[in-house]
Amino acid sequence: SHKNQEFWQFPAESLALRQGDCEDSTFLLVSLLQAAGVSPFCVRAVFGRIKTSDDKPSGEHAWAIYKDESGVWRILESTLNLGELPKTWPSADELSKRGSRPLYTPDICLNQYHVWQIRELGQPNVESYINSYKRRSNT
Repeated sequence: SHKNQEFWQFPAESLALRQGDCEDSTFLLVSLLQAAGVSPFCVRAVFGRIKTSDDKPSGEHAWAIYKDESGVWRILESTLNLGELPKTWPSADELSKRGSRPLYTPDICLNQYHVWQIRELGQPNVESYINSYKRRSNT
């Protein structure tokens, strides 16, 4: 984000600037995986909410998911500190269950070919959802 206006950087900008928020680092991670040969149908950017503890409200968040060789979708969190990296990458299904911490609640996911709506968005279309998401994540 920049001066109270949320915008998403291109992956090359995130690399050059060496900074970015969760959306920027998610786009960078997805693009690096694809550049390494991972099919765009096995890696996606996800937008939704995350709840990290019971005493904090959920907040807008973006993360990557990767379909591993056994067919399990895994969350690849691009904003963790090095000391917070898990020993194994968690299943997206496990971290989407009520009571999980962190609890990921996906709204949409996408690659360069498709956008998938995961739950009711409360918006007339995906473009309206993204504009609303950008306003909410900038506050």
